Amino acid sequence: MMMKEDTNMKHWKKWSSLALALIMSLSLAACGAPSNESPAPGGSDGPGQSSEPAGPKTLTVGTMDATDTFDPCSNANCGLGLTMVYDTILKLNYETMEVEPSIATSWEWVEDDLLKLTIRDDAVFSNGDPLTPEDVLYSLSRFVFENNQFDPGYDDIDYDNSYIEGNDLYLKLTTVSADLLYNLSNDRWASVVNEEYVKANPDAWWNAPCGTGPYVCDENVEGSHSTYTRRDDYWGELPDAETVTIRHYSEATTMIADFENGALDIALDVAEADYLAAQDGAYGEVTTKLFPKWDLLAVCLPEYNPAFDDIRVREAISLALDTNSIVAAVFGSLGEVADSILIKGSTYYTPIGVHEYNPEKARELLAEAGYGDGMEMKVVIPTMPTNDKCATIVQAMLKEVGINLSVESYDFATAIPILMANGTDISIFGTGGGTYLDSQVLDTIGQNSTNGGARVSDPEFNEHIEAARVAKDEQTRQAEYDAVQQWAFDNYRTLPIGYAQAVVLYHNNIGNVTGLNARSIDIVAVTVA
Repeated sequence: MMMKEDTNMKHWKKWSSLALALIMSLSLAACGAPSNESPAPGGSDGPGQSSEPAGPKTLTVGTMDATDTFDPCSNANCGLGLTMVYDTILKLNYETMEVEPSIATSWEWVEDDLLKLTIRDDAVFSNGDPLTPEDVLYSLSRFVFENNQFDPGYDDIDYDNSYIEGNDLYLKLTTVSADLLYNLSNDRWASVVNEEYVKANPDAWWNAPCGTGPYVCDENVEGSHSTYTRRDDYWGELPDAETVTIRHYSEATTMIADFENGALDIALDVAEADYLAAQDGAYGEVTTKLFPKWDLLAVCLPEYNPAFDDIRVREAISLALDTNSIVAAVFGSLGEVADSILIKGSTYYTPIGVHEYNPEKARELLAEAGYGDGMEMKVVIPTMPTNDKCATIVQAMLKEVGINLSVESYDFATAIPILMANGTDISIFGTGGGTYLDSQVLDTIGQNSTNGGARVSDPEFNEHIEAARVAKDEQTRQAEYDAVQQWAFDNYRTLPIGYAQAVVLYHNNIGNVTGLNARSIDIVAVTVA
């Protein structure tokens, strides 16, 4: 037993050294709910000790996202403005990940495919028009009939058979999906626009949006900034900040310099180096807060590769991977080892466990499966830091158990056709940032996935996915999602590696910084001392 422990320790030290070398040689890729929040040395979280400010409360936020339109159907960069000028149909509680009322004061599943939403009667658009249920239905339909650039799930609504009675909006569905409630709470795509205003002002999306939200946009300057003034006639609780400025940066160093000298109250999605510097007190008394990126990094063992028909081969590859070292190499201090195929913090995530790291046992299983003399494989990846770092260390680990993995890295235009043609033996896989819905994660690896390298068509696995998708009872839904996560752990088709996190910095006169992720905090909820 002691000899095995010593061997594993040597492997751990070896991969830790390799991880450290990769961290130093490759820069970290830029890619709320649960979070880690900590004041830098000498600081404290929450309001500072200064006296009440004499003038209006202002808030200035820095972001690396480019300036963008206020059209929810085409906003692809900075959604912060959307969250200020519009209200969403429902609202997601970023601490509990539960859906709460907003424009819709209540909801009820009348039938499995019929959702009743009661729309509030006290909300007024910034131009004085009252909000109506017709505005809500129109806001949803635009994603289907006017601009289908994104897929928020609204094409599952049968618009011909949806109807309105008084303040009640009845949404008839073509496909049963309990996730519709989460779609209706999306901080961008569930924004409610003014139908009459939009049709009369088709060119107003850039700097004159009309919403029921607590702010109006004063100006939106491309590549520079946007400014907002609080509406005192807002139907809900008034935000703390009376004026807000969003500054857009093309250089991270400039944003951090402005934060350090006090020109910014909040800096969004900062680099790992700036996070560590803030932790060391480089920027004075500031608070750092970690947000999930809602991205799962995994190694997938494709069904089209006949070598993986033998579960012993799949388990051997799992045993060969030291996930702690991979996460350290890929994400540094902003990574966390994955213990499920669902992302930590999501509604139905359950910590199933981390696969054992045991290269000796891996070699034994490969020999039993007929690969005692080794295997030759290749992995094709789109070139980006996360993929490159992961592939490099996976290649070294597999070599230790007799698998010679060649790495082919191409630009996206070259790599994607190869991957779509099943041209990789194993797959370095990411769900993509922002996949906070459990069903979104499973859509990327289930039987309907367009990614053959990640697709799992096993009937049992997919039956649990579908049962979870349609279940309205929370206990039933959780049980089905648990079964999905356990199946994945037991069958080694998708090998979870790590979760990525991102950082927000803010000065200690700022409080209640929450949100879905580090790029899209809930500015309306922020307090200013």
